[in-house]
Amino acid sequence: MVKATWTGIAVSDNRRLMHTRGRMIPNPAYIAFKEGMAWDLTGIKGGGGFCSMLGRVSVRLSCSLPVRMDVSAIVKAALDAIQLSGVILDDNQVDFLEVRRVGKAEGKTSTIVFEIDEIA
Repeated sequence: MVKATWTGIAVSDNRRLMHTRGRMIPNPAYIAFKEGMAWDLTGIKGGGGFCSMLGRVSVRLSCSLPVRMDVSAIVKAALDAIQLSGVILDDNQVDFLEVRRVGKAEGKTSTIVFEIDEIA
């Protein structure tokens, strides 16, 4: 089992791209959000430790988000972060996904607790 907690400013998947000079480019805030979660998952900053899970997995996300942000808005970034961290090889390994809001965020600071288990 890998368990890690990320705290920071969550960016909705709807803001993954931004419009500038007539083009759509990756939003730096979204990239920082996703990479920050991945960093915590690798264990470098005290996350749940690094282990590449090769089989099917279950993912539980407990989120404290701003009131106006839907929990579904962070799912894609969270799954991408799990993959980017090396905990899983690809997000198609996820057979079970549970996302729940556990309270309101304090201001703009959100908290997401990851629990990732291999399915036997």
